[in-house]
This record gives sequence, C-alpha cells and structure tokens, in this order.
Amino acid sequence: MFVRFANADVVRGSIHIINLHYFMADDSMKDAIKHEVIEHLEEEAKKYIKKRFPEMYDTPMSTRPKESRLERLALPIAIAFAGLFVGIGLILVAVLGGDGNSSSSGSEGTPTVPVAQAPTDNVPVPSGSADNVPPVTDDDHILGDKDAPVKVVEYSDFACPFCASVHPTLKQIVDEYDGEVAWVYRHFPVLGTNDAAEASECIAELGGNDAFWNFTDYIFDNQATAINAASYEQQAQALGINLSSFQECVSSGRYAQKIQEQMDGGADSGITGTPGNIVIGPDGSAYLVSGAQPISEFKNVIDPLL
Repeated sequence: MFVRFANADVVRGSIHIINLHYFMADDSMKDAIKHEVIEHLEEEAKKYIKKRFPEMYDTPMSTRPKESRLERLALPIAIAFAGLFVGIGLILVAVLGGDGNSSSSGSEGTPTVPVAQAPTDNVPVPSGSADNVPPVTDDDHILGDKDAPVKVVEYSDFACPFCASVHPTLKQIVDEYDGEVAWVYRHFPVLGTNDAAEASECIAELGGNDAFWNFTDYIFDNQATAINAASYEQQAQALGINLSSFQECVSSGRYAQKIQEQMDGGADSGITGTPGNIVIGPDGSAYLVSGAQPISEFKNVIDPLL
C-alpha cells in the first residue's frame, strides 16, 4: 500500500521538482529546493493517510475508536517512505543530470550523457562517437552562414528546460562569431511526444527557415505554456501561415520519420540526452559539448578551430 503510494505520487512529484529547478539554481538555492522537495513529500504523505484513514482526521479524539497498530504507525511509515524516495530522487539527480542535461532512457536503461571535459591548454579533444554525426545538408535548419567554417549541431527537445536555457547562448555564439560559426538545430525529443517537433517542421515547410527559428524562439521563451496544439496553431497564424495548411501538415505525420532519423543520428553520435551539442571544425573533426554549458565552454572548443 505505502510502496504503491510512494512510487506513484511521491516519486513523480519529487523528480518533477528536481528536474525543473535543481540544476538551474545556484548553490545558495539548492538546499532550499531540497527542503521544498521534503516538504512536498510530507504533505503528500499526509494527504494519502487522510484519504486512506479518514476516521483518523474526521473523528473527534473523545469519540475516536482505539487505533490499530497500523493506523498509529501509518503517517510515520509513509513519511519514512517519502524520505527514502527523496534520497533515491537526489541520487538520480546526481547520476542522471549533473551537467544540466535531460537524459533519455531506453527499455534497458540508456547511459547518461558524459560531462563535457574542459579542453587541455585550450586544445579540444575529439570525441570518437561525435565523428559519426551526420553531415550538415540543405535539409537542416541552420541559423547563420551555412558555409561557416565551424558549425554547432544541437540535438534538442522543445520540452527540455535545459534546451531552453542554452538556446540564447547558441544565438549569442552565432552573433558574436559573425559568419564563422553556424548553428544547426536537430530534433531529439526525449521528454514527451514529437508534437512540437512535427509542428516546427510544418512551420518550416510552409513558412521557411526564418519562420522555423521564430517558432523555436517562441516555444523556448514560453515553454511553460506553449507546448500544446492550440499554441502551435496560434503561432503558425502569427507567422502568416495558413491555418488549414498547417493543420493538414501536422495531422499527416509526414515528418515523424525525419525526426526519428535525426534521433537515430544523434544516438550514433554519442547523444543520449538534451541538449547534446556537437561542434564540427573546418576539417570535419567533431567535439561533443554536453548539456546547457555556458558560452565559455563552447568558446574553449570553437576558438582553437578558427
């Protein structure tokens, strides 16, 4: 009974809080977030006990029948389980996402994304897996000069909070390097369905490359409320796209295969979570930069290539 409660309500709630907030916080906020998780778990435990044993809360003490041993221990046991799963949740946080990365998981458990290592003496070290990254083509979504000597290929997920965090960083890179670095966006939806990815492809088909990038800005700027069909349709119209044509494109599912192929290509290149960034040099060498890294980490890889 208590194990079922802990697995369903406690773990979902605690992991949700941790995933969205923990790694975006500075060090001074991490203890506060942990405290928030524990309070959340205790509150959920109390709600469960009140639902499971209403007579413990609704009956006056003077008329309450003698409690059974299980009833007397119900709340402490539930809170004990809550504490257990807080510990499990924090362990998962440390193992699965320490580099600001939303990891994918397969049926047998996919390895987490390795933390990007700081280059030694500012000389980037190639990643063997990243060498398998599919070449950039005209079918890709490219921001900046498509002939730029260096390209940053981002494998991203519209539902990923860390992808929203790195989005302005990659825009800044394109602006600062002024024609020397281009940004390539590829899909790697690991946190939900392909709906947003397919919608973005339909935006690109019907509105062009600029419309695609405007759509990505809109989604990541409004991530908490923008991941839904009504929002996609509203933005399509705002970009001057015919609503009926957009709805037909989305309902056809014709971009599902492209998205799957991009995910497969990312997996072959060592990507197991989002954002997964691969910097490709002028000679085709490839360097993996995992997670929502600050611009300095990208520059440590990019500058020696130019």
